Amino acid sequence: MNVEQTWSGSYPLSQVRRFDSACRMSLIRDTHVWDAVWRAFRPRSPLPDVDFSTHRIVVVRNLEFVNPINLRDAEVGDGLLTVTVSEARTARPISDTLHCLLLLVDVRTLVSIRCGEQTLSV
Repeated sequence: MNVEQTWSGSYPLSQVRRFDSACRMSLIRDTHVWDAVWRAFRPRSPLPDVDFSTHRIVVVRNLEFVNPINLRDAEVGDGLLTVTVSEARTARPISDTLHCLLLLVDVRTLVSIRCGEQTLSV
């Protein structure tokens, strides 16, 4: 499996500018962005070491409502990693925090990553 580690939890809405605001999934491709995202996500925890020459961080987040997001499956075929997530449905709109799922992904055999309707090149 290309997904080596996952983290899940709340993320401050004020820091969402680090991601494409209209997209459910984003990729972190460098240490500078990873450091800023991690400090907002887990300010009291040490930054996990990531080799961005071989890995990416996939961020899957809420767009409208605050719902916990869980990894259900990750399948690889023809250079495409398809990530399937589930989220509990609530009616609590995003106000100051949202929920996100971070995935540490080995991209050495990948060309792109898909989550739902969205596909990103690695």
